[in-house]
Amino acid sequence: MKKVRCVVVACAAGALAGLLTCGKKAAERAAIIAGTDTVTVDRIAVFDPVGTNDSSRLRNVAVRLLCAGGLPDSGGDSLVSGCAERLALVSGIEWDSCASALIFRAARRLSELAARPEPCAAAGRYTDSLRRKLTKVIVEPAAASPLPPLRCDSIDLLQRRGREWLMGVVLGAPPDIAAVLVECTDTSAPQGAPADSVALKDLVAGLVFSPDSGREGAHPAKSVDRQARQSQVKQRDNSAAALRYRNQQSIRDSIDKHIPNIRQLYKKSLRANTSLAGKVIVTMRVASGGTVVGVTVKDSEISSRAFLGPFVAYLHTIRFKSIPEKVGAMTFDFPFEFSPEM
Repeated sequence: MKKVRCVVVACAAGALAGLLTCGKKAAERAAIIAGTDTVTVDRIAVFDPVGTNDSSRLRNVAVRLLCAGGLPDSGGDSLVSGCAERLALVSGIEWDSCASALIFRAARRLSELAARPEPCAAAGRYTDSLRRKLTKVIVEPAAASPLPPLRCDSIDLLQRRGREWLMGVVLGAPPDIAAVLVECTDTSAPQGAPADSVALKDLVAGLVFSPDSGREGAHPAKSVDRQARQSQVKQRDNSAAALRYRNQQSIRDSIDKHIPNIRQLYKKSLRANTSLAGKVIVTMRVASGGTVVGVTVKDSEISSRAFLGPFVAYLHTIRFKSIPEKVGAMTFDFPFEFSPEM
């Protein structure tokens, strides 16, 4: 009798272990079928390294696969490689070559839709078709978050912000990733244009250093000396290319962090000279690692050396976002406005 009980207990234990094992396998069954490939849940994080959870990653990767037409063979394309570098820079995470190729090709498809005569209608029809196809490519649809209907009547998809919004909603890309994807897949740039010129139309006037800027109309007593300016002209090289990695908003953000200290510096000088006010335009040269390697006063409505000296010295302490070493240093002009009310 005891032997029979032992056998029953053993069978029950075995059955329980089997159920637990099956439960684990069921949780792991969530996958995406892409042609002859199966992307299982343990590989989802590779294809969407910035996703918040497995459910959103499943949906994001499935949509990207549908947009891209399947898994890419490799990330050898130079455009994809450049995009992968920028994705890594903004996210702080290394992107797998296939993952970057996948999201790049998906983003390019959306950029093509956004360039059509009626982009909202075209994008709406496209996302409706994606929503229907998702149930066929995700093995367990319940395991993935749904793709929301596209409501873009009040959004201009021809504008940069509109396209960033589209990348975020459809591809599940965070704002910083969406911004990179729009830059990487900008269909408005002419074919065969040099890489340095792609984003130049979006730059704020005067931000990029130009050898010709400021030569006319600059007050001789307030301008940087000719020798220093000629030296900077020779060093200009890759400023436009660098702006694709360290853009004007990034530059402003880095400087904005130091405005309180610059304000204190100004207020201290203002106590000694109550008439101290005006615009100061400086030319800054920043190494690829983000350190400031040169600052000169290009033009200034303030002539006080007692203020300008410490001000320029402080600007050397600012640290900017690092960019790939191969891009090199960048040079740009930046205006500061000083008034007693600041």
